[in-house]
Amino acid sequence: MANATDELTLLERVFLRIGSAESDEQLQSAVSKFLPPVLLKLSSQQDGVRKKVMELLVHINKRIKSRSLVQLPVEALLLQYQDPAASSFVTNFTIIYIKLGYPRLPVAKQAELVPCVLNALEGRPQSHQDSLLLILMPVLGHVTVPADPEKRSVLFGLNERPHIYKLLADFMLDVLLLPYGATAQQEQHQEQARSSQHEDASNTSANSFPVPLGMSEYSFKRVTAGNPLTSEELEQTKLGIVKFLASGVMTDSDILCHLIVAAADTRFSVANAADMELKKIVGLLDWGSMSLTAPLYSLFLGTQLVTAKSRLNTIKVDKRCSPASTRIRLKILPYLCRSRGSALVFPACIQVFFDSLYGTNTSPRLKNMALQFSMLIILGANIQRLTPVAGVLLSGLLKLIAEDDNSLKVLAYSAVGKLGSRVPRVVNKDLALLQTFFEALLQEDQDIRMSVREALLSMVEAFHVGLDDESKECSDVKATTDGSGSVIGGQCQTMMQALLANQVESNEPMARFVAVRYAASVFPLNHAPSRYLLLLATGDNKDEVFTEALKALYGPDHGVETSEGSGVLEKGRSEESQKQQQQNSGTSDKSRELILPQFCDMAQYLAERAVIRMESAASRYVIGNHTLPFSPASFVEMLTYLRLCLARSADVQLKKREVIQHPSQFTPLISRYLHQLRQTFTGCGTLDKYLSLIQQLLTASPSIVPLACLLELVGSAPDILAGNFTGKLSWLKGLLFSAKEEMREKSALLYGIIIAHGLDDLAYEEAVQDLINCVKSKSPLEAQHGCLLASAHALERKISIMKRDNSSLVNLSSYAVYKEGVEAIVFHLNHQHALLVLASCIAIGELARCAPLPLPSGSSSASAEDKNMAIWKLDLVKKLFAIMNNGKITTKVKEHAAMAAGFLCVGEEFPHSRDIIQGFLDMAKETRDVEVHFTAGDALVCCVQGVMSPFARNVWTTLESEYEPHDIDAVLAARNQDLEWLLDELLNKFAPKPHPNSRQATSIWLLALLKHCANREPVKQRLDVMQNTFMDLLSENSDIVQDVASKGLGLVYECGDEESRSRLVSQLLDQLMSGRRSVTQVTGDTKLFEEGTLGKSPTGGNLSTYKELCSLASDLNKPDLIYKFMQLANHNAIWNSKKGAAFGFSTIASSAGEQLSQHLPKIIPRLYRYQFDPTPKIQNSMTSIWHALVPETQKTVSNDMFG
Repeated sequence: MANATDELTLLERVFLRIGSAESDEQLQSAVSKFLPPVLLKLSSQQDGVRKKVMELLVHINKRIKSRSLVQLPVEALLLQYQDPAASSFVTNFTIIYIKLGYPRLPVAKQAELVPCVLNALEGRPQSHQDSLLLILMPVLGHVTVPADPEKRSVLFGLNERPHIYKLLADFMLDVLLLPYGATAQQEQHQEQARSSQHEDASNTSANSFPVPLGMSEYSFKRVTAGNPLTSEELEQTKLGIVKFLASGVMTDSDILCHLIVAAADTRFSVANAADMELKKIVGLLDWGSMSLTAPLYSLFLGTQLVTAKSRLNTIKVDKRCSPASTRIRLKILPYLCRSRGSALVFPACIQVFFDSLYGTNTSPRLKNMALQFSMLIILGANIQRLTPVAGVLLSGLLKLIAEDDNSLKVLAYSAVGKLGSRVPRVVNKDLALLQTFFEALLQEDQDIRMSVREALLSMVEAFHVGLDDESKECSDVKATTDGSGSVIGGQCQTMMQALLANQVESNEPMARFVAVRYAASVFPLNHAPSRYLLLLATGDNKDEVFTEALKALYGPDHGVETSEGSGVLEKGRSEESQKQQQQNSGTSDKSRELILPQFCDMAQYLAERAVIRMESAASRYVIGNHTLPFSPASFVEMLTYLRLCLARSADVQLKKREVIQHPSQFTPLISRYLHQLRQTFTGCGTLDKYLSLIQQLLTASPSIVPLACLLELVGSAPDILAGNFTGKLSWLKGLLFSAKEEMREKSALLYGIIIAHGLDDLAYEEAVQDLINCVKSKSPLEAQHGCLLASAHALERKISIMKRDNSSLVNLSSYAVYKEGVEAIVFHLNHQHALLVLASCIAIGELARCAPLPLPSGSSSASAEDKNMAIWKLDLVKKLFAIMNNGKITTKVKEHAAMAAGFLCVGEEFPHSRDIIQGFLDMAKETRDVEVHFTAGDALVCCVQGVMSPFARNVWTTLESEYEPHDIDAVLAARNQDLEWLLDELLNKFAPKPHPNSRQATSIWLLALLKHCANREPVKQRLDVMQNTFMDLLSENSDIVQDVASKGLGLVYECGDEESRSRLVSQLLDQLMSGRRSVTQVTGDTKLFEEGTLGKSPTGGNLSTYKELCSLASDLNKPDLIYKFMQLANHNAIWNSKKGAAFGFSTIASSAGEQLSQHLPKIIPRLYRYQFDPTPKIQNSMTSIWHALVPETQKTVSNDMFG
């Protein structure tokens, strides 16, 4: 009782001291001294004491409420608040005065006490924590945060207290979410509630202002409790929070959500500050982490959408967050679009997509961003996660497409396309979606059609898996058999064909292009109906469409090497670009074989379609008085394709769109295949349909392609087909007068075959005589040209028939028509027009190849001016070489003249073969043209082979490998003598000559002789000499000579025995690894560089000789520079030598693998370095060797270079 009296006495004294305080300073001094101990008295057991304390506290409250400058002992109160021994009654009153006194402190003091306030949160009730955090928010921007991370950690201690860390982060987020008008309206409603006379007025007022989006009712109340901030104060508070977040107190991943919300703030100062901080951290975050993006999903969707129903029931109603506002969502979604891997949280990402499109808090811009987000989901999500929701995604996208919002359709179509490519089964269940999209290509606005097109192209592979087993084998994508409900097999193919057939002739170019891509990708390469659709597209007037069709039919490099092209391929492309493409595609084409349908299948299908199209006026084409089932361009390509199918069915290996020029090495194969077809009922019908198509186009629009097709058939099977065209000779003869040279050449060969095989002897002689008369007459140049060639072909075919029937050829010299025809042809060798000279050379070659010419041996005594005298064989040789040595004649004419000279030795044991050989040797130095040298090489081979040459065979029916000449022994000795003499001349006389033309001719001619006469004794006896010659030629600066020499080394290697092969490999390895070459003596006329290599001298001359190098050094007054030039020249020679060795080495490597295997450890390091040589030619050569020797590059490099 005494203690209670004492406590009351003390309280009275404190009351007196506080009550007697007259100034603010006195009041502040008394309160600061007595308030903490007075609060402790609340824990007294005496009611009187507690009552007195309450009276005192009421008095203090009244005194300080009106005096805002009076400070309270906040620091002492905080220490007392954290006292674990204090009762809850004490702490409840203590926090009241902390809340009252903390805002009165100077800002610097408040900032200093922030760590203490944070410490006071530990273990306190939620309401206390919310109250303390609320008073901290306006001060956070003024806190001085140390730059040192360790000091930061010690100052706040948040890392050791994750619960406090999360409390602070969540409260700051709630403040950032708070709208500016909410606090003022909340205060107004609270005042109205207090003044209302109705009992439920407070509830009405509380519900009058809705909870802001993104917040729960609880979070909204706790940030607006007490004295709500004004809009300006809230703005400064948010700025302070952003500054505090940027200070490094929290990790970048934990503040991402806060900064995004702040960046969406309606006040520029807050949004700008947050944006700047976001730019700093966005590149440092791990966007593949689920922990980073999970808070963004929660904020975007709110509690109800992101939480499962079972968990939703455990969350109190007032703590359930609503979805974020549209403004915040617009800021969140771009950052969600950075997600990858596991950061794409399912099903939250799908909820984000749908809520953005069809939810309440959305906008056109948000919908656009949601579609971009859907692309991320489709392309970036794990396929196991994406597959179950793909159908839902597709339905949402299609619903959006059905709406009339063009701004969103573009992205929606693209998303559907990507979804179909990743999850094929959602789009390939039937063709309804495909049909809808094709219709959209016609109906949508122009700016949307491109997106529809890209979507269709993206879904190509999805429909690729819905075919039957045969199709799957030909596809690059493995078909799924997961029971997805796809319409497969023949039904799907038929429906797809019908759909594409309708679209490939659509009025919309995009629809035609997409149809072409589908026909190319969905069906196998040997599928006749789809190839038909592609062939239709080759006649399209849009470059994009017909180019895509050609690419699908023949591969990416669909160039044509012959002149029989359809004309379609060349649209819009220059000759130079086509040649460049062919050069670039040469290597890749070697490893790819052209896959084509069977000839019978393709021909029958095209014939059927032609009949159907002719029945409809809408599908047929009218040209003059003729009607065609297809456009001329498509028709031409169809016949070309059928030619390729025919060749492929005849076992001709095709690498690309190679149109065979008949007769060729493959002609006998096609001839045999046609005869086999003719023996079957189906094959006979197929050939008749094919012939009908050819004649249909050739009659309506005469051109090279149908004429070449007809020539191929009739020439390969003249005994079967020639008689069918004897009634059309007048029409065929009209083609001989065509304005196009190639047309005349083809028609001449066709006409000659038909009259030789289809007419009796009398009618044949009359037809040939008619041709000869036209040649002799003063007919137009084109007519003379066509008739000259036709007469030659007719005579050649007739002689071949006579040889086949074992008829005697002894009387050919007295065969009037033959003799007169040859004389007319030889006469035109002197014609002033090169066209007839060329035709005469071709004709002489054709006739001389199969039989002796009806000319006397030797040379006539008449003068060259006397053109009426008879021509002798030696005179003919001289005429041919005069053409070859004429500088005004084109290369083409020279080549045919050279071959004609060579063929003179093939049809008979020519008495002047040595003169022909000498003529070629004499022209070696004067001719620089590589093509002429190669042709002369083939002619020389004909000279030394004579009647044993494969050219003597019937090229239409006999393969070169099957040709077996008769009576070899009778002519072998003479041919060996010519071969020995020619080899000695080349090896001993021409090879040592330094003249570049002679060395070029020597290398090419030796290669030709070695290739075609390898089994002849004169060649075998001189292999060592030829090897040394080729080794020396490897050091030439000419790339052509190096390449030829390398191929020659390869052939020498093949022809040699084991000893010579080992020696050759050793020499090449030595040259490759050391760069050795034979030393060439430098004279005044020795070329150290090719012209233009170093530039030009001051006088303008090219620096290509030693003499000019000396002159340049003297002009510069630095004679010592000549040594630099010499050193550079030596370096140039070394690298050329290595390049030459590379050519030869790559040729031999393919056949010397076993012998090279023991040298690989030494070769590989050097080859590896040479692949990075600065000289492109050396680099390319070494790379080809590397790939030839090292099939497993990575493994070899690891073992041999680093093992």
